[in-house]
Amino acid sequence: MEYHRLEPAHYVARLRVHCLAAGDEATEVRTSYAYVGLSDDGNAELVRMDAAAYEEKMHQWKRWIDAALTRRG
Repeated sequence: MEYHRLEPAHYVARLRVHCLAAGDEATEVRTSYAYVGLSDDGNAELVRMDAAAYEEKMHQWKRWIDAALTRRG
């Protein structure tokens, strides 16, 4: 799967997700990202996206997903 996300006046992000069966009850997920800055501010934001910032972003996504799944019951 691939999708693009636009942060207006900042950047466009492309996310690719590839899922593989890893046994009967597990899935291996591989992701890749590419970013294109759309402005000086967007380029500066991308420069700040180091390994620690990326890790925090992934933790935030996990919190959002967990909360959504909890609401669904």
